[in-house]
Amino acid sequence: RQLLGLINDVRDLSKMEAGEVGVGVGEYSVGSLIRTAIVATEPLGEQRATALLPHNAAVTDINWVLDYFRRSSDHRLLFGGRVSYSGLDPFNTAEATRQRMIRVFPQLADARITHAWGGYVDITMNRAPDFGRLEPDVYYLQGFSGHGIALTGMAGQLVAEAIAGDSE
Repeated sequence: RQLLGLINDVRDLSKMEAGEVGVGVGEYSVGSLIRTAIVATEPLGEQRATALLPHNAAVTDINWVLDYFRRSSDHRLLFGGRVSYSGLDPFNTAEATRQRMIRVFPQLADARITHAWGGYVDITMNRAPDFGRLEPDVYYLQGFSGHGIALTGMAGQLVAEAIAGDSE
């Protein structure tokens, strides 16, 4: 139950920013957070944006620090993936993300970045998600390591089945 309280505190970023969350769990400290960044180019125009991603697919790769990108409805490229393992931004993650974008899409070297943002991600040491049961009626699902969109629905279904008694 203490772990669940801690998880809820971590989810409240205002508490994180105010330094109100200082409890460690096991050998890991809540201070060991991983930040990621996403950048958005200026509008590229429909033709240029379509040339980048002809099928308008959202893409991710299988790199250890994965890249992910897609087009926006106003014909920008949204590109993310660089990380800071300190939880801080000592090397300007947004600029590192832009540089990575240019390595993947060299034809965007002249494109201005108009927006950049980031946040914390939940990555486990081995990059595998961690699901478990603390008590008969207390479950946890964490550490999707950048694959949350694909895995959270499946993980939620598994826990729902366990709660309903349809699965172990």
